Amino acid sequence: MIRWLGIASIILGIISVLMGAYVEFGRPEAGVSGFAPIALGLGSLVIGLIVYRQSKYLNK
Repeated sequence: MIRWLGIASIILGIISVLMGAYVEFGRPEAGVSGFAPIALGLGSLVIGLIVYRQSKYLNK
């Protein structure tokens, strides 16, 4: 179960980074910054990778 939470965090992090990059670089005339979603997505990726990696040791 914990492994699935890590995978979900990784997927949501990827989506957040992609959306932030689209807003920041694909639609610069939108007038909003995309760096906050990019930073939050990278944080979510790191947390998801840590949870996924540590879940392998919890099951033993």
